[in-house]
Amino acid sequence: MADYAYRKIESNTGYRKIEATITLPTISDLSDVASGDSLYNYLGMNGPGFDFEFGFGFDPSAGLDDEFGVYRSMVVGSTKDWAYTTLRASAGSTYRLMIAAENGKAKCYVYDANNNEIFQQDFNVSPMKLNGSNQRVRRVSALNCADDAAAAVTDNRWTSTLVATSTSNANATSSNCTASNVTDPSGNQSSWVSVTTYNSYYNENINLDIR
Repeated sequence: MADYAYRKIESNTGYRKIEATITLPTISDLSDVASGDSLYNYLGMNGPGFDFEFGFGFDPSAGLDDEFGVYRSMVVGSTKDWAYTTLRASAGSTYRLMIAAENGKAKCYVYDANNNEIFQQDFNVSPMKLNGSNQRVRRVSALNCADDAAAAVTDNRWTSTLVATSTSNANATSSNCTASNVTDPSGNQSSWVSVTTYNSYYNENINLDIR
């Protein structure tokens, strides 16, 4: 079993889109993240019968030890499909991620710091709904570490987070989202997860330190 620590911002129900801008950690921001450990900064969406993730992974076991890969994870019913795409992302660089729900599909985008679209792909997620009914969106920074080992990462720097229903688009705030810090083993939230807040929920810097 691996130890983990994560920071999550998750919307209320009724949401169909999330987009967020992140400056990824530099290589020097990562400490002891070795084979068997992994860091993920991603967006997600879940609803009845499905869970979907799209974002960046630093994963030495997958050969990603000096750059990030872009991955997607799809769970529909009892079927799970997880894979990296062909896109690689530079450590320390700024990107904007987006997931937009259509009926039966997730439309996923990556933009660079100059707002150039560098990735777009639709993924079939049959239960996903355009109207956002009973769906939640989320933004997560997560560090996984081999059991009884140690790893740390600083400066997972999210500078914007927008969540949208079928009729509205707004910053993530306490009125439309909840925030949580989670660790396993439990009880380490205050020592393993550190958040510097610039604007509550949507603009924050996250440090994760599993010890």
